[in-house]
Amino acid sequence: MKKIVAAISALVAVTGSALAADLPARPYTKAPPPAVAVANWSGFYVGGAAGWARTEVTGDYVTTPNLNHHNATGDSLIVSGIAGFQYQWNQLVLGIEGDYSGLTLDNKWPAVNAGANASCVQQLAPLAISCRGRIDELWTVGARIGFTPASQWLLYGTGGYASAKLDTSVFNRGTGLEIGRSGLRHDGWYAGAGVDYALTSNWILGFEYRHVELDTRRHFDDYFGGCCIVTPETRDMKGKLDIVRARLTYKFGWPGAAVVAKY
Repeated sequence: MKKIVAAISALVAVTGSALAADLPARPYTKAPPPAVAVANWSGFYVGGAAGWARTEVTGDYVTTPNLNHHNATGDSLIVSGIAGFQYQWNQLVLGIEGDYSGLTLDNKWPAVNAGANASCVQQLAPLAISCRGRIDELWTVGARIGFTPASQWLLYGTGGYASAKLDTSVFNRGTGLEIGRSGLRHDGWYAGAGVDYALTSNWILGFEYRHVELDTRRHFDDYFGGCCIVTPETRDMKGKLDIVRARLTYKFGWPGAAVVAKY
């Protein structure tokens, strides 16, 4: 009897081994990649920016446009307050943004310009006359069109309406006295591009370049009666700025626009 039981056990063992050898190999399953946060750019946002601006003020004196010019360039710190709204469709982001920027925070003029291209008022020769000009109180409002190639990155272009205060001054370097001044607000336009990075679902860090063009307006010198009689000191002025700045904004939550996970 014991011999029969041993024989049956051996037969079962051999049969089980053979069946196991015929079973297919267990497929290899790769672990899923970790979840990656995908930023949604929809929502209202506010913030600030700071950077550098190159200003250029140019103009001709109305009575002697071929002889007398009022040209001045300068560099300035620029600090801005920002507010806007944008909405995301897939990888496309459209928005509108407005900001206010101050440039001449210490109320100083850029470096005095003198020479053949800044011969302000030759009628007062041989006095050492120089031109000065500055731009301040810059307002802009316009559109933003962006593309998000990766979850946390947004590349965008921007452009729209601009308005700024343009001041001019005529300076006697011999006596150290100002002998002419004018100031008007100029309309214009701006265009630029930038990149934003979502630090979190709310905080956004960005870098941006803008070019601003201010239209020509006639300046009547305050020292020569002001508006609106043309004198030898009346000048047609325009301006432009090139701005590079860093931005930090806070985006408020938007219904259905929470950060989601992507695999």
